[in-house]
Amino acid sequence: MTTNIFMRWKTFVSLIAMGSLLSSCLETNPADLELDTIVTIESFSSPGLTKAGVIENPFYPCVNTPNCEPKVIQSAVMSLTGERSGEFVLDRIIVSEDLTIFQNEFTHFLGGEEVTMNVRIPNRKYAATSTMPENLDVIEKMDYIIDSTGSGLVLFLDSTEFEKSAGLHILIVKDQAPEPIYGFLVTRAQLSFSECFFYGAFVEPYIFVIPDEEVRKTGVELSPDDVYYLDIRNSTPESIEYYHAYNQSLCGEPMDGGNGTEFAPPENLPTNFNNGAFGFFHLFTQEHETGIVRKR
Repeated sequence: MTTNIFMRWKTFVSLIAMGSLLSSCLETNPADLELDTIVTIESFSSPGLTKAGVIENPFYPCVNTPNCEPKVIQSAVMSLTGERSGEFVLDRIIVSEDLTIFQNEFTHFLGGEEVTMNVRIPNRKYAATSTMPENLDVIEKMDYIIDSTGSGLVLFLDSTEFEKSAGLHILIVKDQAPEPIYGFLVTRAQLSFSECFFYGAFVEPYIFVIPDEEVRKTGVELSPDDVYYLDIRNSTPESIEYYHAYNQSLCGEPMDGGNGTEFAPPENLPTNFNNGAFGFFHLFTQEHETGIVRKR
């Protein structure tokens, strides 16, 4: 499923922060990179895996992606530094001519630990810092129901665990289906209203319902007896705000970039990278659940 993240967010560089790179890799090759080029870094970190990348693109984020292909910066060097765990560098992996990622499968950061993602490309350096959330087991039970009076996913949350969380970022995936367009946010934080989508609502203090009609907007259509998968990420408050802003950019009024290219204004999205880079460095713990849709 992580591979599909790169396919879905072509205008981003996806980093999942768990990697180690040797100091000998800190050399970068000369590259033609204009100093006013928009550099985008998107980073994700969870226990046991890190994936990363960096791109340059004059339009960020692209709405009409076929006309908005990013250029991968293959010479980037990326490392992670935990205040207690030390430094880890990400290995460069060339997946194809158009896709280079950086990853490591061995790093592990502690809950509450401050972690910095460092990115180096020719003539530039960027960094972003976040705090690793605690490893929580928030979902007690779940049930996806198709019913003539109301359908959707019902989440039963562990009250103690959920109160420790800033919020959950949940992807609902159907077997053999493409990655959903956006994920749902389960949080008590006050998020701005969107006319394009509805994350769901608490029907009781620790019971959250995501309507089936909203799940279908993400490109996932479920029927009785279908198998579905949940990728549940315990995220930071900053990540929750970023995901909400990203989702808003998908349905906001795009700007015309010429030649049929449409993009959302970059100032609509928050970033925690310095020196003018876009994108975001996410730290999260995650759990995976599987269920079967039932008809009632």
